[in-house]
Amino acid sequence: MDLERLVKDFTVHLVRSVRNQITGSSTEIIEEYPIFRVLGIDSKADDLARQILEILGGKSDIKDCEMLVDLVFNEFALESNECKKSKEGINKERLFKKIYKKLGNPLNEYSFSYPVSLVSNISINYELGGRDKLMLETLKTEGKPYIVQTILMKGKIKAVSKNFTINRIEQHVKHFIGFASALGIALQAPQKISKLPEVQFEGGTEIEVDPIISSLSAITVFHHPEESENLSSDKILKMKEKDEITSDYLIKIKEIINSNNKHANKLKSAARLLIEALSSFDDGKTVAFALMSVEAVLLEGSKKSDILARLREAVAYRLGSSPSNREDLRSNVDKLYSARSSYVHTGQISDPKEQREMALELAKEAIKRDILEYHEARS
Repeated sequence: MDLERLVKDFTVHLVRSVRNQITGSSTEIIEEYPIFRVLGIDSKADDLARQILEILGGKSDIKDCEMLVDLVFNEFALESNECKKSKEGINKERLFKKIYKKLGNPLNEYSFSYPVSLVSNISINYELGGRDKLMLETLKTEGKPYIVQTILMKGKIKAVSKNFTINRIEQHVKHFIGFASALGIALQAPQKISKLPEVQFEGGTEIEVDPIISSLSAITVFHHPEESENLSSDKILKMKEKDEITSDYLIKIKEIINSNNKHANKLKSAARLLIEALSSFDDGKTVAFALMSVEAVLLEGSKKSDILARLREAVAYRLGSSPSNREDLRSNVDKLYSARSSYVHTGQISDPKEQREMALELAKEAIKRDILEYHEARS
């Protein structure tokens, strides 16, 4: 079967399949994100998609079924909007031709903005760069009696549609807030908010992100690191030195975010797990994810046996500063591992507040230590 015919059959079957899954559906509901991903596609649509991808080979930026589905629904939505304006019905042949043509050059560049902190104690304006041209920018709003500082993450992502950028944006936010929290330049301070932050695109379109991310960024506050060792006693000099420390940490975060080697990917995985721990109101879940974050940083994934013993020694020797401190760390690991086991089997932990704080502190310290070692190894 030729490509044009496959595209036509795939489009007709996909739209019809989704419509049939929605009681009393309309064109508008099919345009909604992420309705078609929630419903999924059936085996026939999947088979047609695979045939299309096989013919395309490496000649198109469409690499998987999800991208192909997104392209079809994006073009369907654009055609629907045109029809609404002209008050005409959908021109199927025109839609098929648009989708077929778009396969050769499917990606558009979308400029986005997302608040990684609604209220920040410091101003951050920094270019993270990378494939998605990320940058951090401070938006200052006059308020009484204070000026409110919001930290925006901006960038440009090439994708089939705006909806298809969301996963990448979510990953960037997780990595940045995770690393910043571990390094001590961000903390989570519960506060009242009227609306969860959304991704805003050039032109005014807004799209929601995972509630875990939006709720966390809503309560994340950026600040200078609290450590005071080796800082000047003079207030002006001390502030300058804290600015330099924060800037240095941003450089380290930038290096890891834009790297794709094994060590950097391990740190990114740990940062995502830390975000899960920080965002949960379930203390047992926080302990579980925090320990997973520590394991991601300190343990080799290829070895599966004696995890507790290896984790206990890895924490002691990578984070410990003295023999007595190492013993304390071993004891803490045992307590936390026992708490995680209790949570898995009973849904409860014995000392929620203490164990939550202990687990988060351990995870942040493990990630911070590994970030510093990562940078030293490449200096």
